[in-house]
Amino acid sequence: MKTDRFTIKAAEAIEQAQRLAHERGHQEIDGDHLLFALAQQAESLVPTLLEKVGVALPRLTADLEKELARRVKVQGVSSSDAFFSAALKQTLDAADAEARKIILQRFAVSREVLQEVTSDIFPMAAAEKWQDPL
Repeated sequence: MKTDRFTIKAAEAIEQAQRLAHERGHQEIDGDHLLFALAQQAESLVPTLLEKVGVALPRLTADLEKELARRVKVQGVSSSDAFFSAALKQTLDAADAEARKIILQRFAVSREVLQEVTSDIFPMAAAEKWQDPL
């Protein structure tokens, strides 16, 4: 999965989830791996948000630790053998689509503002006979 379109923290969490799965011998990387990585991320908004909505982080990480420990381990799994679960891939694809939509909306607003501003500036510059310094 390309992580270049995600924020730095999101890309780090995805990479940590992959490492976690590899270290535990899991072929499939799923939402539990990612949530565990996000919940433990230093200097991240996620642990703070989880606590604000009433999630006890120590209990969450302990429960995730138990869940991940009970899963089947595959011997000799390399990082290239690991894959994202269908549910996690669908979630990440939806997040990417939402991010693209937000960027396009912001660009459209910026373009409209720029067009409005330039429609005022160019006639004013022509009327005052401004010279291009280059």
